[in-house]
Amino acid sequence: MFTSDSVFNLTNIVWIGVKVVLILAIAIALNIFQKKMTPRLIIASIPKIHSETHAQLLARTTTMAYVIRKIVAVIIGVIAITMVLDVLEVDIAPILASLGVAALALGFACSKYRSRLSSWLLHLSGGLVSDR
Repeated sequence: MFTSDSVFNLTNIVWIGVKVVLILAIAIALNIFQKKMTPRLIIASIPKIHSETHAQLLARTTTMAYVIRKIVAVIIGVIAITMVLDVLEVDIAPILASLGVAALALGFACSKYRSRLSSWLLHLSGGLVSDR
């Protein structure tokens, strides 16, 4: 019924499936971990302003945590997809090259918004405090 080649192929298919499930499980676990830890790390690392109330600190932390969580989730997702494609023996070199070119193009496109972005991040981190 089964030849030795078909058993070998079935074993390979099962092993590839196990690898894919393991990669996805680790990616999901990392995502859950980073969602729990990001606000704690931000609260521990941002400077405390004496005139800031607890509600203001919470609002600032929530905003920064949301942005950082989304960025880290995308990075984890891209790495997991790349690893799954590598397990499935898809040639990922052209995909990685395309991602590099896309990142370079995005960097040049966003260069005119650099000052706005840096001032926004400075404001979020509490570097700008008014005297009022």
